[in-house]
Amino acid sequence: MGSTKQLIFLYGKREENTARLSPSLKNNHFSVQDFFDLETLESRLSEQPFALIFTAGSYGAIDDLKKLKQRLNSNFDSLPLIIIVNEEDNIEARIAAANAGADFFFRKPVIPHQLIQCLRQQEDLLRAPSPRILILDDKTRRLESYHQFLNQSAVETLLLKDPYALTNALDEFKPDLLLMECDISPLSAKNISQVIKQSFSWKHIGILILTNQPDIAQQNIAIDCCADILLIKPVGPSHLLSVIKNKALRARASSQTRRNLDHSLREIEFQ
Repeated sequence: MGSTKQLIFLYGKREENTARLSPSLKNNHFSVQDFFDLETLESRLSEQPFALIFTAGSYGAIDDLKKLKQRLNSNFDSLPLIIIVNEEDNIEARIAAANAGADFFFRKPVIPHQLIQCLRQQEDLLRAPSPRILILDDKTRRLESYHQFLNQSAVETLLLKDPYALTNALDEFKPDLLLMECDISPLSAKNISQVIKQSFSWKHIGILILTNQPDIAQQNIAIDCCADILLIKPVGPSHLLSVIKNKALRARASSQTRRNLDHSLREIEFQ
């Protein structure tokens, strides 16, 4: 474990925070700051936390999180991990949390070691090497500017201008995420996605599609491609970077889970 303690902002009722969760986090080498009102929490946003945990999981707290996220977006290039702990575990509560920007959802009473395990997994992902992004362009060269920007943002990228060279690039570069235009040619985005998803070795790779046209036809193409994300251009640099990093890290976690499963199955086979 590194010597630097990750900073956690814990927001909610005083009794809940101090009784179980805050001491457990501190005992597991996190630096915890407790907040019991939104105004005080907002005043501390000059410092970016590793994670923001909302234990006041009512709909009022969801509204607080929406307001807070606006401040976070204006203060930082990338958002902290956002976790909601809610008394309700119904679909409405989960949708409200997701719409407010929560990355993870836990039901009260939260079991501290489960929450800590979640934080440790995300911490491990952040310590991993830079995300690897394969940018698939064509002769129009519309994505060169994204390649230049991402290269300057601690993201390892490969710009591929020949779609027919895709399979070799996937094997050699081993990307976490593929970025391409919706109307790429001469191969279609759907064909390219099919090639990726039909391979067990590449299936974990996230697919991000860009388009100029926010219409139903483009959305249907993205659905047919099994795309993970469809972004409408123009896309702000900070937003693109945040989306790419988050999706690439999730793809990497999925790949690691797959490798762990393979290893476990081989061990069972030879027992």
